[in-house]
Amino acid sequence: MLDERRAKTFQVLMIGSLQNADACGQEIAERAGVEVEVTTNRRAGLAALRRSSFDVVLVEENLAEGDSGWADQIWQLAGTAIPLQVNFAIVSCLRLSREVKTALVRKERERAQARRMVASEMEADLKPLMTGLLLQSELVLQEPELPSALQPALRRIVELAGALQQHIDQRGLQRGH
Repeated sequence: MLDERRAKTFQVLMIGSLQNADACGQEIAERAGVEVEVTTNRRAGLAALRRSSFDVVLVEENLAEGDSGWADQIWQLAGTAIPLQVNFAIVSCLRLSREVKTALVRKERERAQARRMVASEMEADLKPLMTGLLLQSELVLQEPELPSALQPALRRIVELAGALQQHIDQRGLQRGH
């Protein structure tokens, strides 16, 4: 579900020549809890995408179908925004609001999944390194010829490595590993 507290940070670009485009944009903003920028022609839509990044780009189907080169530019400039091509003449602002909300929920889900994957990869990379550091530090501490002046620093390294190892282990358990 879309987090209502964070929704205001979502940006939606609406490109269309709908007569009441501004009013529809306002309705989408209110219903979906997002910020909406409305442009009423192709050139302004391209300029908006060059100037800012958006989470969702709503494009009037007639504009896209009428100039496939322009549509290709729009989708390329949209980057990671979710593209929605809609016939504004037959779709209500209420439906557009629902479509935007659904797209944003999907985007949030994808972001969360990407964060989990990155965290898992980092854990997989760090865990063996931390285990090696911890073991090597403990072995050095057991060396009989270790100067006594180095022992406190090495004990601190062992403590820090152990704490980091424990933190990595706990985070893995919390995610279900």
